[in-house]
Amino acid sequence: MYIMRAETGASLPQIGQFLGGRDHTTVMHGCDKVADEINTSPELSRQVNELRNRLYEPVPVRVR
Repeated sequence: MYIMRAETGASLPQIGQFLGGRDHTTVMHGCDKVADEINTSPELSRQVNELRNRLYEPVPVRVR
């Protein structure tokens, strides 16, 4: 939820719908919780940054 919100700019209801029809307040709570934890957990911060970096890695394309 957190990365979807940060990287796509999708609305809370859009994210909730994509993730199985969750309510926008559930998404908001999840995003807020992760944001708070990132500030206190270097390991979580590292994991989130790693996921973000992987989103933008070039995808190798094989030509046949």
